[in-house]
Order: sequence, then C-alpha cells, then structure tokens
Amino acid sequence: MLEFLDENDVIYIGQHGFVKGRSCLTNLLTFYEDVTRELDRGNGYVAIYLDFRKAFDTVNQIKLLQKLNEIKIPEYICKWIEHWLIGRSQCVVYKGKYSLSCEVKSGVPQGSVLGPMLFNIYIKDIYVNIGSKLLLFADDIKIGRSIKNSNDYRILQEDLNKLNMWATKWDLSFNINKCKVIHFGRKRTDWNFTINGEILEYVSEYKDLGILIDEKLKFRNHIGKITASAQRSLGLIKYTFASRKKEVLLPLYKTIIRPVLDYGAQLWSPRYRMDVNKVEGLQRRFTKCLNGLYNMEYKERLEICKLQSLNERRSRGDMIEIFKMLSGRYNINTEDVIELDKGRVLRGHNKKLKRKNFKGDLRGSYFSIRAVRKWNELDTTVVNSRDLNEFKKEIDGCMANAGTNIQ
Repeated sequence: MLEFLDENDVIYIGQHGFVKGRSCLTNLLTFYEDVTRELDRGNGYVAIYLDFRKAFDTVNQIKLLQKLNEIKIPEYICKWIEHWLIGRSQCVVYKGKYSLSCEVKSGVPQGSVLGPMLFNIYIKDIYVNIGSKLLLFADDIKIGRSIKNSNDYRILQEDLNKLNMWATKWDLSFNINKCKVIHFGRKRTDWNFTINGEILEYVSEYKDLGILIDEKLKFRNHIGKITASAQRSLGLIKYTFASRKKEVLLPLYKTIIRPVLDYGAQLWSPRYRMDVNKVEGLQRRFTKCLNGLYNMEYKERLEICKLQSLNERRSRGDMIEIFKMLSGRYNINTEDVIELDKGRVLRGHNKKLKRKNFKGDLRGSYFSIRAVRKWNELDTTVVNSRDLNEFKKEIDGCMANAGTNIQ
C-alpha cells in the first residue's frame, strides 16, 4: 500500500507526518523558510495553527472507504480494510467488571500500523483550492501567508473558510480553543480571523511540533525551556547515581540530556552569544562533574569524553541535513529550502548551493543562509560521500582537523 501511495502521489506533498522522507524538521524548515524570507523583505506574515477535535477518532469510516475506492487501490485490499474497520466494538473494564459492548462507528484504530496511513488518505485533498502556504504533520495544520496589505488578510480568511468547509464535508471539526494566530513582523491591524463565527486568539508564542515559536523568531523562551528541562535531568542523574565515572554517566547524558538540546536545532539554532552560552553551559556542567575533570579546561574535557561542543554539533547537524536533501533521502521539494547553484563555479566542489540575498540578522542566521555558507566551503571528498554514514565520518574528520577554538 505504501508503494502504491508513493508511486501514484496520493498523499499531499505538504503532509509531513507518517510519510517516508518527511519529518517534523522538514515541516518546520519548509514553513519558516517562507516566514523569514518575507520578514527580510519587510513584509508581515500571519501563521494560523489549527487543531482538529479528536481527528483520528472522528474519521467517517464509510467516507474513508469511498476515498480508498477513488484512488483505485486494488479492490481486494479495499475489502480487507472494510472488514478490518467496520463492525468493531468496544467496552470498558474496571476492577474486573465489563460494561456493555457498543459498536465503534467512526475513527481509525490508533496504535495500529494502518491507522496513520488511512488518516493521511482521508485528508489527502485538504489542500485543494487553497492559495496560502499549507503544511501538515498528521492532524496538526498550519496555514500562513505574507501580509503586504489588507487584501492578504481577506485571502487568508477565505482559505480558512475553505478548510472549514472541507472539514465539515468530511465530518471533522476544529477545536477553536486550540487554534491560534501569530502575526510575525510588522505591526498587525485589527483584523480578526474566524471559524464558524468564532474569533481565533492572537498569541505571542506557540508550540509548533515541539518548538516554542515566538513572534520575533528569537527562540529565547524555547532555549530557556529546553535548558531548564536538561538541567532538571542532569540534577536527577547526579542525585540518582553515586558514580561519577564517565563510562557510567556519558551514556546517560547522550540518551537523556543531549537529545533535548539537539531536537530541531536546525530551526532554533541560537544567534545571540548569551543563548549560545546558555545551551553550551549544560554540557560544561556535565563534563565538570566527571571524575578527575573538574579543574580541566572545557576543550580538554571534551577531548577526553570524545564529545563535540554543542555549537559544533549544531553545525554538523546543518551539514547532515543538507546532505540528506541533496542525496534524495528526503521526499520533499528541496528547492523550497535550498537550491543548487547552476551558474559557473570556478573554485571548490561541484555541489555548491546558491547564496540567497538577505538584509537582516534574522534571515542571515536562518538555516538556508547559515548552513549554505558552510556547505560551500567543504571539500569535494566530503560533499561527494557515497552515503550518509560516510558523510558523517568525513565531516567529523573535517571538523576535528579544523581545530575550532572552544570558548
């Protein structure tokens, strides 16, 4: 079924959830590429974050089967899914007592292999007639538009109305209390966006796929939250484990603390020194608590632990993401984020990326600008690695040889 969906381009390209070659990060980088570009041009940008009410539980099973027939999946598979979905029943068990069973007349079973795929098929046509930027991660939806004049507000509201009409047609509904609006950039007018006559709330920040997005895209509150979370985890580890041997604590740090500081870093990578130091401070404190390392310089502690600074690690992550995009590991339109330089390249490797013009610091520090500069400086042997594992080894060697000063 997955092969069939892929070969026939059934799933909307803006759907990044439960789709091979797409992820939370591809969703975020694609959407905020638009936002930062428009802000750099001096325009405003409105993003509306939408949330379906119990999306997986309210899928109309009969209409889902109708959509399966529309995409011409083989009939025997449609029949199999029909028998799998229709006629389910459920009951509640409490202290050994069973309630009466009742038929489950809607929804796709959550926790199943087929559930997410069937939901993606159900909402495959949600984008039809929508002119604004529309991206999804399963049932999490965001729609956005550059704001140059009052007409853009009107167009965005019309697209919002179309989404609501689509949802009503297919027996889905939006949870208005969880639908929020952020106005990025220039001061907004008093325009109110509505769904079914109910006004959506403007907010200064919103948690988008685990990243706390603020209206100025400084990510200061996000950095504060993840460092606080990492600090609590570090304190718990130090309190729980009496040993200070690096053989004991390093695996815990790599699996519990560092992933919190890594997630989505290609989007929120700090551009202010105080934020860089705040994130790096977690690793500084961790390495200091290891046996025999307290009085050593940070760079020495990293060498003994065979760790990179978190700043270097984010740069490494930038390069890995670009390699994935260029090597076809992502099933997205990569030109939405980066673009090969098709002009005449006189020096360097043959996979140089086009340098985009920018004016402000916000755009200049964004992934598609920041990472491209570093990518274009890499050696030919690095960018032409045969696979991802080889690329990681090459980039690690390249960074080690560079001998970056760690403050």
